[in-house]
Amino acid sequence: MIDRWISVGLLGAVLAVPVLSGQGKQGGTTVIEDAYLGRIGMQLIRPPEASERALEAAAGGSLPLNDGGAAFAVVSAKSWVKMILKDPYSYPENTPFLAFRQENGAFDVIRARYHAGGLEIEVAETFQIISIKIKGFRFRTAVTNHDRALDAAETLLRTTQPIRFETAGVFEKGEWGRQVQSPGPPGWPFWEDELRWWDNGEIGFITLKAAGGPTQGVISPSEGMNLHWFD
Repeated sequence: MIDRWISVGLLGAVLAVPVLSGQGKQGGTTVIEDAYLGRIGMQLIRPPEASERALEAAAGGSLPLNDGGAAFAVVSAKSWVKMILKDPYSYPENTPFLAFRQENGAFDVIRARYHAGGLEIEVAETFQIISIKIKGFRFRTAVTNHDRALDAAETLLRTTQPIRFETAGVFEKGEWGRQVQSPGPPGWPFWEDELRWWDNGEIGFITLKAAGGPTQGVISPSEGMNLHWFD
């Protein structure tokens, strides 16, 4: 539990920070009435067309021009991946993290796509929300969407408390749900408490970027708090 009280530090200097303005639509997706799976969450989970093309180009070694205004955001985004994912599933050091200023005319977004631990992992972040999408996970004995999500979470996520998922509703052709918070007085915001899962053949998690320790800042999944991130 000590980790809940440690602030996330900078992991190192960023040498190259690609920045683009993404365009596209969320065609075919269902916006859920949930703080994390509404408009922001669905944009993180389903990249706009221009962002998808940029990720594919980056995988082939073609990177866009740099913009120093997103340098700190990229460092922060990398630190959150390392905080939430266990080491075998964190990003290789040469992974390009792409910054999309006002992606799709809305939110500043950092994206990365990489292979680790035999999986394809895609990370997308706004100022205070992080989404992690997983492809290629081999389930142990899981059959239901709930059990599949639990299996993946216990394998990949660096949690400090038991994961107790509940199913909350339909997600496209699958289901989604949330972490069941323990009863008692509310504490400092913590990413484990706010965790959402979804399963539509792929498995994904989305949550608040909150370390669980004392803070005077407002940490929120609201659109207003996640529009702007870059300098």
